[in-house]
Amino acid sequence: MPAPDYSTGPYTARAPSVAQVSRLNDLCFAEYPGVIEGGEPFMRWYMARPGLDPRLCQAAWHGDGLVAGLFVTRLALHLGATPRPVGVIDTVMTHPEHRRRGLAGSLLSATIRAARELGLWALQLYTAPGSAGHRLYGSLGFRDRATLRYWTRAKTDPGDPARWRPCSLADEARVQDVVASHRSHDGVPEMDTAYWAWRRHDRPLELPAATWIRDLPGGPAETVALLPATMTALGRRTVCSDLMVRQEDSVESLCAALPASTSLVALADERDHLLITSLRKADFERGSAEVAMLMSLSSPGGAGADLPWFALTESVIGV
Repeated sequence: MPAPDYSTGPYTARAPSVAQVSRLNDLCFAEYPGVIEGGEPFMRWYMARPGLDPRLCQAAWHGDGLVAGLFVTRLALHLGATPRPVGVIDTVMTHPEHRRRGLAGSLLSATIRAARELGLWALQLYTAPGSAGHRLYGSLGFRDRATLRYWTRAKTDPGDPARWRPCSLADEARVQDVVASHRSHDGVPEMDTAYWAWRRHDRPLELPAATWIRDLPGGPAETVALLPATMTALGRRTVCSDLMVRQEDSVESLCAALPASTSLVALADERDHLLITSLRKADFERGSAEVAMLMSLSSPGGAGADLPWFALTESVIGV
């Protein structure tokens, strides 16, 4: 339990402002590599995420100051090829001057209790393996589900784009179908109209999204969302979100279609052999890791099938 001079509770009891959350986020994650530097415009967009549930989001206060908090978004994630109601936890943060006082554990315990009461099947989050957060989440009952790696390429090489092209409005329904049909992975979200619009269209000017598509003869298309952003310790990068490939030359072909100055970042589960092969073939370098952790609230061990994990980049790194 936190010290008595702190007050804690869900957003329904006391919701912080965008400015308060943005200041705390910048303070907590300034030295954490790979975090979006977006300021208040980014945080305003992020807090408008469809499914962000004020009954599950938690905050800790010291007087009038926000000193800890977390977000929880309710999504239907496919686990073992079945859509399940899951609470995705992210932006778990504690002010550096208020750490080691039980705040994060208290907020997470409150979220777990509320998630059970609301009938969620599981809770899911991302964290750095071996970190203090990783140890805390494990002590609360979260278990490692997958290890994701950052893959980076400093610049692209112009060449034959081989059918990769920017997506037109007429292509959008096809792109949504490609994402929705990616059932060879766990963690794929159900994309309703509001969530798709938030991810691709209702974005701040500082974080635009460009959807690309590659038509393949005799089979499903490939797709990616390219998200330019400034990231801590990495600088200006373009994040490859929803990167769905069918061939080993897919990423190499994508790089050839982009300007030579484009620096790319991608996330891939260590077991996603096709995607990793395609990244290696395009000369991407393997980087640091994130762990996808899952807590089943329905039954012991009910964490889904042992499938590669779909990296939901808006939850891992905020884009």
